Amino acid sequence: MTNADLSLSVLSALKRLGVKTFCVCPGSRNSPLVEALTASSDFEKLYFFDERAAGFFAAGRIRQTGKPAAVVTTSGTAVGELLPSCMEAYYGGLPLILVTADRPQRFRGTGAPQSAEQKEIFGVYVQDCVDLSVETKQWTLSWDNQKPLHLNVCFDEPLLDQSTGAAFKYDITETNAHGSVQLDFDGFKFPLFLIGGLNSQESQVVGDFLKHHRFLFYAEGPSQLREREDLKDFRLQNLDKIFERARENQYAVDQLIRVGDVPTHRIWRDLETKLSWPVTSISSKNFSGLTRSQFISTGLVNFFSKKRGAIYNSEKYASLKKEDARRQEKLNLLLEKDFSEAGVFRKLSQLIPAGSSVYLGNSMPIREWDLAATKADKGIHCFGSRGLNGIDGQLSYFFGSLESDRESWAIIGDLTALYDLQGPWILRQLKNPKFKIIIINNGGGKIFDRMYGKKEYLNAHDLRFKGWAEMFGLSYEQIGNHFDGITAAVTEIIPSPEAGEKFLSQYEKL
Repeated sequence: MTNADLSLSVLSALKRLGVKTFCVCPGSRNSPLVEALTASSDFEKLYFFDERAAGFFAAGRIRQTGKPAAVVTTSGTAVGELLPSCMEAYYGGLPLILVTADRPQRFRGTGAPQSAEQKEIFGVYVQDCVDLSVETKQWTLSWDNQKPLHLNVCFDEPLLDQSTGAAFKYDITETNAHGSVQLDFDGFKFPLFLIGGLNSQESQVVGDFLKHHRFLFYAEGPSQLREREDLKDFRLQNLDKIFERARENQYAVDQLIRVGDVPTHRIWRDLETKLSWPVTSISSKNFSGLTRSQFISTGLVNFFSKKRGAIYNSEKYASLKKEDARRQEKLNLLLEKDFSEAGVFRKLSQLIPAGSSVYLGNSMPIREWDLAATKADKGIHCFGSRGLNGIDGQLSYFFGSLESDRESWAIIGDLTALYDLQGPWILRQLKNPKFKIIIINNGGGKIFDRMYGKKEYLNAHDLRFKGWAEMFGLSYEQIGNHFDGITAAVTEIIPSPEAGEKFLSQYEKL
């Protein structure tokens, strides 16, 4: 078998796995794979100079298409650049496939140029690592399509040769990670559902389940249930201090039921360290999100579509719902006052066109949206990169998730933008991308400033993003006061720090 044969065999296996998109980072050692891809018309091919950005773009494309995507790199440190996106994909349940070129196996441990210990470099963050070379005769793989895979492909010189038609044999078995599970909801007297991120199909089924039973719930933006009009009668609008508020209003929560992705609200972390309420987690991902919760890992569509029965007694939470409505009215008044960061999110949510896709960056934007965005049902699809909650690769992930049939908005912080400045590189290879990027520039990591109150955590700066937008040919505008519209591809918003502190102080008193 030649290098060309090996490359064609790898592409054949990846096609069988359902890969449609390759994010290619060309180099010398992976030139046999690059040549094979160039000659193939079976795949979408996008080219990157930065492996880290390629990995996050691929993760975003998986999120958008629901299909596996592959990243192809050369050897050495290029492979290490894939670790952040691999970790994100692992915890996000994304089938990211890492195809790394390597020097022949005899070079391992020698310290020869471009010879790293690439086999199993990603450790627990891949479901399997397959080490391939021209000597490979056959290999087997069991995969549940919910975790990353690593194919490490060793090429000897001369790198570019001719195909002989030889191929290795492979056997791929798709496994089902979810068994049959049951949960008796009738056993809970005062349940509260906390709905995290869901895909569109899951959202519809879970929403219908909640509507049938009239269960009290709180929905985060990525659940797609936060604004659904037919659920408003039993949806809480605010989760802060909920256990105290519920107890004061004769609804002493006896079971918190999380559905979907790990929640972003602060209450989830407090459940680990400060709060002792019973928790049941139900998710299609393989992670409970807490060390102490009862955990059910299952396909949500199948699980909730079968749960039908008596309608829950909705009168139990009538008092709490009234208190929640009064609290929301007070919050609405605060949001209309000054140019606070929360007020910015309220205004943005009102301006974003109905039916748009909204990407919410970590860590403040996704929380600010849940707190402040309008509750009007505009058919906006919210999502984020929340597998590991990092700020790296956010723009690349967003660009990978762009859809051809809807306008996409990204709302990110200033440090998040700085972390992925090369993200727009890929735009010239995309067909008519429709997007707007909103950068909330508050001069550093305000979330840490609020948590620790020390300048060392802030990473304070006075940078602006006009030059960055111009470098990639993107229109730009800066907003430093009240605004009535967004017109540029990149809009930099600078909220008032004083207004922000005033808002937080008044909000704490609600």
